[in-house]
Amino acid sequence: MTSIEFKAWPKIPRGKGEGIVITEKLDGTNACVIIEDGCVVGCQSRKKLITPDDDNYGFAKWVQGNACELTKLGDGYHYGEWVGLGIQGNPHCLPEKQFHLFNSSRWSNKEDRPSCCYCVPVLFAGLNTP
Repeated sequence: MTSIEFKAWPKIPRGKGEGIVITEKLDGTNACVIIEDGCVVGCQSRKKLITPDDDNYGFAKWVQGNACELTKLGDGYHYGEWVGLGIQGNPHCLPEKQFHLFNSSRWSNKEDRPSCCYCVPVLFAGLNTP
């Protein structure tokens, strides 16, 4: 296993005459699950790697408790928004904390994603026409 590397959420390119997807802005905290060789090897906040001992609103502890199910995401860095009770005043009135994956084109189908994950709500998907 290689050492875990922090990778910031990349800038989103502007579409030019391409299909676009507009998702709801969830008010929480940026989070990421890191999977390598079929195992959860780490997680991070927007700015750094985190652990259950140096956590971000309990996300690392949640990842540790859901590691088996999260491996269904596959290898890579899986970014999303950690939202809910106790985070940013819980403007979405969620009864518990939830992880909403950003990649809506891959994870919008509930049957395809881990049962412990959600997907950011899609508001519009279509062509970007001038």
